[in-house]
Formats: sequence, structure tokens, C-alpha cells
Amino acid sequence: MVKVFLKAEISPGTSIEEAIEAAKKVAEKIGVGIDFDFNGVPVTVFPWTNTKEKIKDYEFELKRMDIYNMR
Repeated sequence: MVKVFLKAEISPGTSIEEAIEAAKKVAEKIGVGIDFDFNGVPVTVFPWTNTKEKIKDYEFELKRMDIYNMR
């Protein structure tokens, strides 16, 4: 179980897939969770994160936030 989380900053121009993959590599290497915001959507990545599922979660949340004007 991960007990340490790191807050990451994602460089402008990075795709959501690239951001998740980069965070996952760090998470796997040092055994932590990685938190970052991507276009106003909070994202948490763990060593066991499925990238495609995380992208779907992100897209769902992005649409939800737009519907309710939360961004």
C-alpha cells in the first residue's frame, strides 16, 4: 500500500497520456502515488495504474466539470 504521495507539475504541451505514463514510471520506481492537475482535473497515478482506464476517468471528469461549470 502506498503511504507517500508526491505532487507533480506537468509541463505545458504534454498530453494526458504522456503525463500519466511519466507519473507511472516515477511511481513504479520509488513506490509512491503521484498527484497532479491536468487542465483543472485532479489526477492520481499509482504504480499499478492502467493508463487507458485513467485516461477514460480523466475524460469523464473533464466532461462532468464542463457540464457543471466547475472549471
